[in-house]
Amino acid sequence: MDMFEEINVKGFIDEPIDPSLDLFDEIEKLKKEKNAVILAHYYQEPDIQ
Repeated sequence: MDMFEEINVKGFIDEPIDPSLDLFDEIEKLKKEKNAVILAHYYQEPDIQ
């Protein structure tokens, strides 16, 4: 199954993530790069909001 088929079937890509990766830092980089805001429900962790 290719990436696009996997997204259509699962709704996400099931790929391993490097455990040494700082996900919060990566999210911040993407937010700046894409000039994006992440909308989250009030019950999310403050780091995600």
